Amino acid sequence: MTFELTGARVMAPYFGNSLYVWTSIIGVILAALTAGYWYGGRLADTRPERTWLAYILIAGSACLLLATLMQSWLLGQLATQIESPLLGSLLGTIILYGPTSFCLGMVSPFVARLVLSDSGEGSGAIVGRIMAAGSAGSILGTFLTGYILFSLMGSQRILLACAGLLALLAVTAQRRAVLIPAGIIVIAVLVLITRPRSLSGGNRVGLLENTDTAYNNIEIFDASVNQRPLRVAVTDRTGWQSAIYRDSDETVFPYQRAFNDLAQLKNSPGSQSLTIGGAVMTQPNVWRKQPDWGHLDIVEIDPDFMPLARKYFGYVDSQSVEVINQDGRRFLNQSDKTYNLIFIDAFSGMTVPPHLTTTEAADRLAKMLKPGGVLTANVVSRVQATKPTMVGSYARTLQKSFRYVEVWGYSTHISSWRQNMLVLASQSPLSRIDNRLQVKQYSLDQLPGYILTDDFSPVERLSID
Repeated sequence: MTFELTGARVMAPYFGNSLYVWTSIIGVILAALTAGYWYGGRLADTRPERTWLAYILIAGSACLLLATLMQSWLLGQLATQIESPLLGSLLGTIILYGPTSFCLGMVSPFVARLVLSDSGEGSGAIVGRIMAAGSAGSILGTFLTGYILFSLMGSQRILLACAGLLALLAVTAQRRAVLIPAGIIVIAVLVLITRPRSLSGGNRVGLLENTDTAYNNIEIFDASVNQRPLRVAVTDRTGWQSAIYRDSDETVFPYQRAFNDLAQLKNSPGSQSLTIGGAVMTQPNVWRKQPDWGHLDIVEIDPDFMPLARKYFGYVDSQSVEVINQDGRRFLNQSDKTYNLIFIDAFSGMTVPPHLTTTEAADRLAKMLKPGGVLTANVVSRVQATKPTMVGSYARTLQKSFRYVEVWGYSTHISSWRQNMLVLASQSPLSRIDNRLQVKQYSLDQLPGYILTDDFSPVERLSID
């Protein structure tokens, strides 16, 4: 389980943290384990020797060490060459973690066969004890990795430690057979683990920070676009999640300018606003500088963004801004506050978290808007008229709870390219807002989609297809 959880974290910067990535990780590892169980059982019957168990463990250790050393290069290549996170994460998992999982699958039947040969106990008791030990190890690995190791070591060092542990287990199985390769692996692991954490690796130029949190792998780096200096924060390589110009207060992304226009139109000294998804607070940092700004609640699930926002993006705490570290849907379910403006700018990879897109979430959002209030959501989607899309599905879902729903984008025609789209919803007419947005409005008749519910919300497929 340590291997599985860490593998998903390794994939996230390149292919996101979507259902597709988790499906690839779990499916490939289970398939490789299954093949290892089958082949390990056959080999154990023909060569029931501790030496062969040591060979299997040292092979798994070597495969894991090699996978850890090549993962950044390989996943970078796959992310560049393959657009689909489904296919990219599947191939990456097969190459990186298939061989090690196969070797680990061979261990249990081999151990069972060796113990059966050396013991007079019944086979049921022995197999049951081995299965119980395996399950106990999985439980320990799950809690240890999720609660402690990610925050202390980071993904690469966890995998290196696992490779070293497998090498040491190989030595305990049969010291003479694998002492030299095990020693080489352990020394390599110690050198790699104890070296200072590099901030100049990977393919990020000007990398300032690379940190693992309970929810994300966050990279912060300096870049330039059109000869203008930028500071960027990303949680995966499907796009830039946050960015600021380092030479001005101008917003970088077009949808943020539309957010600003709405904020200027609707805000007054006593207004109440909510944004779900704050990240490194680039948008709130602009809003709080506007005159007559009211109160803003920011719901951000990952508390580790805040120190990075202060250190690298110039965020300054304010009495008019309250940051709430909580899942957005949980906040909607529990809060009784009401707002003049609600912004949704939360993403996991290319997708809005599924539980924020459903009719149940829309009902809560509608109840939290004051009379005349406006909901604005940033959605990444293709714009197609021939099959359901993310933006079409989300807009049609909001129509169940709001009288007026509009979709705005930045392309002048129906396009197959993914782009940032704005979805506006209100119980009051939105026409008085239209002339403020420098974007194109799309007819909902052009945008087919599903009604999304807590039971059915295939946002990954809708956002990627």
